[in-house]
Amino acid sequence: MSDNGWISLYRKFTDWEWYTDANTMRVFLHLLLKANHKEGHWQGKVINKGELITSLDHLSKDLKLTPQQVRTALEKLKKTNEITTKATNKYTLVSIVKYSVYQDKEEKNNKQNNNQITNEQQTNNNQITTNNKNNNNNNIYYYLLNKYKSNDFPPSTSIIQDVRKDPDYLLLDNDDRISLELELML
Repeated sequence: MSDNGWISLYRKFTDWEWYTDANTMRVFLHLLLKANHKEGHWQGKVINKGELITSLDHLSKDLKLTPQQVRTALEKLKKTNEITTKATNKYTLVSIVKYSVYQDKEEKNNKQNNNQITNEQQTNNNQITTNNKNNNNNNIYYYLLNKYKSNDFPPSTSIIQDVRKDPDYLLLDNDDRISLELELML
C-alpha cells in the first residue's frame, strides 16, 4: 500500500461520536489513511480494500500512544462497529466496516468529474482541431488564389481547369472550392 493519494473526510465527521475522543479519533483517522484503497497482497494473503495489516506495537509507535491507549481506542471502534479485527501472534488484520461508504462515494464523484473534464477536454480539442482545419483551409485557399491569380495566367476558364487539377485544391472543403473558383473568374 503506497502512501500516495488522499482520503475523503466529510465535514459531518465532527458529529461522529468519537470525534471529541482524541486518541480514538486519531487511531481511526490513521487506519483510514493506512487502509488499502484497492485490493492488495501481503505474504500470500489477500488484503482487501479498506483493510490493513498492522500490530499494536506499530500503531503505538506510529501514533506515539501507549499500547494501552491504542488497545482502548481499538476496542471503542470495534464496540461501535467502525472496525473489525483478526489478530494472530504476528499481526492484526484491521477492516474498516464502512470503508466503501466513506471513500467510494467520493471516488464515484471523482470519476464523474473526471469524465466531465475528459468530455470537456475532448470538446475543446475538437474545437481546436476544427479551428486548425479552418485555418489550414484558409491558408490553402489563399495560396491557391495567389498562385492562380498571378500575372502568369491569362484570365480564362482554363484557370479553373488548372486549379481543379491542383492536389491542394482537393484539400479544400466544397464551399471554399466554390469561393475560390468565383474569385478566380473575377
